Amino acid sequence: IYAILFTLEMAIRFIAAGCRNYLIGPEWYWNWLDLLVVIPAWVELITDFMEHGENVSSGASNFRILRVLRITRMLHVIRSVRLIRVIHAFRELILSILDTTRQLGWAMILLLLIIYSFSILFTDAVSNEQLTDPQRLDLSNAQQYFGGVFIACETLFRACLSGFDWVDAADALKPVGEVWVQLFHIYVAFCSVFVNSAIKTREKDHETLVLHVQKFKDLVGKIWNKLDTSGDGQLTITEFEQMFKDPDMQAFFEAIEVNAVDASTLFDSLDADGDHLVSYEEFCQRCTQLHGSARAVDLFALTQQNGKVWDEVLSLKTQQQESTECLKFISQILMQHMGDPMLCVQVS
Repeated sequence: IYAILFTLEMAIRFIAAGCRNYLIGPEWYWNWLDLLVVIPAWVELITDFMEHGENVSSGASNFRILRVLRITRMLHVIRSVRLIRVIHAFRELILSILDTTRQLGWAMILLLLIIYSFSILFTDAVSNEQLTDPQRLDLSNAQQYFGGVFIACETLFRACLSGFDWVDAADALKPVGEVWVQLFHIYVAFCSVFVNSAIKTREKDHETLVLHVQKFKDLVGKIWNKLDTSGDGQLTITEFEQMFKDPDMQAFFEAIEVNAVDASTLFDSLDADGDHLVSYEEFCQRCTQLHGSARAVDLFALTQQNGKVWDEVLSLKTQQQESTECLKFISQILMQHMGDPMLCVQVS
């Protein structure tokens, strides 16, 4: 089934790309990998089919050939890497695993150096005690756990990963000296904290963060070149509404997880200074700030609208105060000229 599916896929891409582009085109390495996967699969099927009509000795010979051909099945795993470029979540997961593996590798190297250093110390201490008095019988447990550098490394590694009760290894060092027992306790405490910190992956790696920010800015720059059709470096609400209906533009905002309800709401969110024009700096800065779920855009737009409403309320309050002062002034003038206090009260 897999051979048939891979063959159909390869045939479709061969017809679509053409012979030349398929073999020596931009993605020639993936295409040749497909050939290395599909051809051995068909050879294996044909050999399997022919094996039923041959004798036992010939079948054994074919079986050896099949074992060699089946090694090529490992190429299926390499071929699956092709999906990483298409599926965003899968790509992020693979990059996360690779980054974690790199960090774990350096942590393991440092841990092995620490284990090797302590194993030399413990082995040297046990060996010196054994040479001082070869007849001592209480060093048998110490020899069991720290009789050599390799044995000591294995003991320390198992103690670090809770492979056994490390108290037994600590008690084995008591005949050597209490100082070595305390040193072993220090090693266990240090490695416990070290391993606990090493297995926790960092949520924000600096190099990865810088790389993502740079890629994001490059993507925003390409989108801005498409938005700014006039080339004046400014974007109006009319231009934005026209380009907002473009499928590529909607796909861009969905890709960066900026899902606004309509074009006007998103334009207000991008307009930082409120001059009804969006520059490249504003567009880049706001896209970076609004990069996230749709709730972030709506909340930002709601905050801006609340600010505008508050400014209008303050303006109305100021106008009301000015109107009150004006009415008081008019009432005072009427009172002075007409001398009727009741009229002034009615006006006020």
